[in-house]
Amino acid sequence: MFRTSSRRDDAATICPMASLLVVDDDARVCDVLRRLLARSGYAVTCATGGEEALALLRESRPDLVILDWMMPGLDGLGVLRRMRADPATERVAVMVYTASDEPQVARDAAALGALDCVPKVGRYTDLRERIECCLATATRRSATAE
Repeated sequence: MFRTSSRRDDAATICPMASLLVVDDDARVCDVLRRLLARSGYAVTCATGGEEALALLRESRPDLVILDWMMPGLDGLGVLRRMRADPATERVAVMVYTASDEPQVARDAAALGALDCVPKVGRYTDLRERIECCLATATRRSATAE
């Protein structure tokens, strides 16, 4: 799934203990991402479905949601629509993480305020860099809004 480097990740120095919510219907993907991202210094919570993700968002606000687009039941589009319709979650940063190569996915995600749309195939270091960019953008937006 991911190719990783042998060096210790240093993302924690960029966004110390940023909290991430990984939402993916494949428990194996959640587990791999949880381990890799925790090793990079992130506090990671996982949800294996859209409804579970929304329930977790009612309890706490992660710095970034990494959201699978294609899930059974409430898919990523549905989750993102509900998040944007709820004043409590409308400003939570979201990065879509998808196996789809359809350009419309990125357009739909962007229209609903997703900061990025990242393909599931690729190197872990690329994913981590995109996460760092999303966190930096979310931090800037939050500072501007205050």
